[in-house]
Amino acid sequence: MELYPHQKRVFELITSGQNVILQAPTGSGKTRSALYPFVYSMLPEGTAFRKAIPPKCIYSVPMRVLAKQFKHEYENIARKLRANLGTSFKVCIQTGENPEDKQFKGDLIFATIDQTLSSYLLAPYSLPKRLANINAAAVAGSYLVFDEFHLFDPDSTLLTTLHMLKRLSSITPFILMTATFSQDMLEGLAQFLGAEIVPSNNDELIQIEILANQANKHRHYEIAQYPLNAKSILDAHDRRSLVICNTVDRARYIYEQLTALRPDGVTIRLLHSRYLAEDRNHTEELIRTNFSKGQIEGSEIVVSTQAIEVGVDITSQVLHTELAPANSILQRAGRCARYEGDRGRVIIYPETTAPDESVVDLVENTAPYNSFSKIFQPTLDAFTERQGQHLRFRDEQAIISLVHGPLDRQVLQNLRGDNRISESMYWVMRGDSKRDNVSLLVRQVVQQQVIIHPEPNTVLEAPFSVPSFGFHPTTLQKYVKDWIERGNQLNLDWCVQYLEEQEDPDQTNRPEYRWYEVNDAKEAWLQPLIVVNPALASYDSTLGFLVDRGGEWDQRLAMPQRDMPKERLAFNYHLETYERHIDLVYDAFQLEWGYYASLAQRFERRFGWEEGSVYKAAQLAVLLHDVGKLSVEWQGWVRDYQQKIGGDYDPEKAYAHTDLQTDEQREIERNMPRRPWHAVEGAVAVLPTLETVLGDDHPLCYAVFSAIARHHAPFSSSHQTFKLRSDALEHVQVTFAKHMPNVMDQLVLWTKETGGVNKKETHPLIIHPDDRLECCDKYYEGAFLVYELLVRVLRHADQIGTKNGML
Repeated sequence: MELYPHQKRVFELITSGQNVILQAPTGSGKTRSALYPFVYSMLPEGTAFRKAIPPKCIYSVPMRVLAKQFKHEYENIARKLRANLGTSFKVCIQTGENPEDKQFKGDLIFATIDQTLSSYLLAPYSLPKRLANINAAAVAGSYLVFDEFHLFDPDSTLLTTLHMLKRLSSITPFILMTATFSQDMLEGLAQFLGAEIVPSNNDELIQIEILANQANKHRHYEIAQYPLNAKSILDAHDRRSLVICNTVDRARYIYEQLTALRPDGVTIRLLHSRYLAEDRNHTEELIRTNFSKGQIEGSEIVVSTQAIEVGVDITSQVLHTELAPANSILQRAGRCARYEGDRGRVIIYPETTAPDESVVDLVENTAPYNSFSKIFQPTLDAFTERQGQHLRFRDEQAIISLVHGPLDRQVLQNLRGDNRISESMYWVMRGDSKRDNVSLLVRQVVQQQVIIHPEPNTVLEAPFSVPSFGFHPTTLQKYVKDWIERGNQLNLDWCVQYLEEQEDPDQTNRPEYRWYEVNDAKEAWLQPLIVVNPALASYDSTLGFLVDRGGEWDQRLAMPQRDMPKERLAFNYHLETYERHIDLVYDAFQLEWGYYASLAQRFERRFGWEEGSVYKAAQLAVLLHDVGKLSVEWQGWVRDYQQKIGGDYDPEKAYAHTDLQTDEQREIERNMPRRPWHAVEGAVAVLPTLETVLGDDHPLCYAVFSAIARHHAPFSSSHQTFKLRSDALEHVQVTFAKHMPNVMDQLVLWTKETGGVNKKETHPLIIHPDDRLECCDKYYEGAFLVYELLVRVLRHADQIGTKNGML
């Protein structure tokens, strides 16, 4: 299939190293525009473009339904690539609901924007805190696609995304895509990011409008003179009707109204975000089939929320929508008369019907769009002036610029002049517990999670594996208050509880959790997981999560999700020498490095470093990462433990792992004193070698030191008193003689006893984000970016090497 002109233009720009902002109407092939350069670079004929396009792509979307749909579509392409090229090309999905690829190891990853941004900020939503620094380099090292980015929250997610891309400029290629942004916003973002806009002129815009799939379809916009209700929907129904409400509660009420009327021959479905995955997937698949291109049989009405607003490849003859911001209305309209030759009606309702049967004025009641409340009236005015008209793409853009222009100009002003976002990003990335509030930077797509369970203590082993439902925190406050009031009237033993992780100062052991009762709704605010008594809330496969009524508990609510966290599985270790462990980790590193070589080269070009210097830094990090285990204290713990379990031990050898296989051995380990620390200690011990090989004030010296110091806990900042064994250098030399003999004569270790560093202090050589990065100081910026790369490579290689050592 030949590329459209705008798709060719995107391909030319991306493959020549230019970043792109693409604005094109729904159904014009934006997804193909973004992914064609990436997929083509995987082919033999695309080899020349691999310098510009990384071997990994993260495709970020604002809603999880988009991630699921795109993964389904591109699995077919992946199968062809695997068959034709003999590669292991892997397509994954990473959302709160479907965390298939928590560490971003796939080749093409469809993720919700909260997963991407939180990973970049060293606070990944789908990983425990001890793995917080493992994903940032995956983001920096990928081709980044941001789809429907006009839906990113303008006060948090949008600004954070733009600051991230600004920082990664000239390192990470990206494309931003939307159908609905004002001209002010497009031009301002292009200037801020140094990106190219497509279409860039009126001629290119006309080329998009005259595409067959754009020119020969007509949808007419109408303003309803009556509230949205079941009667108004049925009166306008024509074969396929979509109804989109702004809240789940109103969508469910409209659905119940429609089903009560029992229209002959009309199938009625409900879809929103509060279903178990299997029920929602079943309904989504039926909708995709029955509302697909060319479908003419049957008669159906679907009542939904924003869950169906963007990206879903369906069409309808009539679309009913509650008043919303102009860009959302136009996105919703993309589900009506979507294909060539289609004709459709888009009916906009300034008023709707609430579950208590009252009429709601949507100009005044703007939830969940409170950030856009000021543009509801301008939106209504703009569509009223165009009552009954068919709108072309340029007409839609005129509405967007008129309605959203003032707000977009404010966003741009905040982007350029307000440093609070960048400062907050640095606090989060430093792990500053007093200021660490990633939710202010990323509007979490999954929101607060709620489970229904009669015995919550039975799920404490893996609470986040239990099926849960997402709620906006403000909405949840109202429900929690109601649950507490009704529960007290019923004299329940408990009504609502929240989960809290117990403190683990080393961040290395399995997390432990505890439930705490909620006596006031405010206590539930922003808690990671809430449980409600089944006597107060229930679940129905047709209606979804029922906040207003208890009922029979659905046993599926107790079933663990498919992705039981792998980090909680018990491993069986075998006594392993230091040299064998380093060999296994180095072998794993060599297999992993191919993914990151191009990123290393981009770092070298960006910061003017010698070619191959980042690879050398990575070698040093891998070969020296466990030198802290060569201390008298660490090896002494190994000796004492092995003697207690009656295991082997040779004082002439140095060990990286002990035996740990039976319940009895685990009990002995629990009763032993804690293992001495070794990560920051090892970094301090190898500092003389780093200074000799890399230069005592080179950014890469900081990067390697930090990667070693934080290869177990991402925010380690201190070390204990330690002293290396007298034969430590000999053990290190054995590994270097095999893997890096050219620096053998530069190996120097700190062998004197070293005092501890106060836990409240940070070792001066650990690099972390601070205000110097905001000034674009390449010295510190380069050091931190390379640290993120090295710690990811090191932790993955260490995981693989350790597992191989268990075999």
